[in-house]
Amino acid sequence: MMQLLKSIRSSLGALLLRWISATILVLPCLFNGATAQEFQPKTKDVVVRVGVAGLHFDSSSSLTLAGAPLSGAGIRTSNNVTATVELDYYFLPNVSASLTVGIPPVTHVDGTGVLAPIGRLGDIRYGLAAFLIKYHFTEWGRFQPFAGGGLGYFKVFNTSGVGLNNLDVEDSIGPAFQIGFDYMFTRQIGMFASVSHAFMNTHGTATFVGLPVTADVKLNPTVVQGGLAVRF
Repeated sequence: MMQLLKSIRSSLGALLLRWISATILVLPCLFNGATAQEFQPKTKDVVVRVGVAGLHFDSSSSLTLAGAPLSGAGIRTSNNVTATVELDYYFLPNVSASLTVGIPPVTHVDGTGVLAPIGRLGDIRYGLAAFLIKYHFTEWGRFQPFAGGGLGYFKVFNTSGVGLNNLDVEDSIGPAFQIGFDYMFTRQIGMFASVSHAFMNTHGTATFVGLPVTADVKLNPTVVQGGLAVRF
């Protein structure tokens, strides 16, 4: 059953990425007849984006056991699919500030290298959030690309050890950037797609057969989102 769920999550993430790639290629063909003034955002507009996100961790780690480095040991964090909400407030027609949050998923932490025989080390329920300042290119009518940068936040809600005991993982914050686009069907309703990446490190502790284990982990999550955009 777990293998089936992993396969479903992986397939959903791949389909989402393919949909976004195809949309980016097709939408430029639909620009004819649209004017920038008709669909351009206005100062104090608020856009709510609701969608699905695929989360991929480009993780690497260094571990110690009882203070001694564990050479050849590593961990792998599973990818996730979850629902997200993004609020975007426009200070100017081309400049906005956004906050993105999602339903907290669970990532499975597995041992690699010399830890591979242990298998599952633990589970972490976490949330990813981002606060970004964005610039929107609104001169192409319905199609409005954007790019932004700011901070990403990795919040740990709870942990459970499987192959390890007393698992504890710290929250993390780091620089983040995003590129994407809105495509407006009307001035109020459209769809969006985006890709975000953050640079984050975290620190974890646990015990194994009574001995202390520490781990310094680079998370570096990439988030691919797509869904509905509503402008107020």
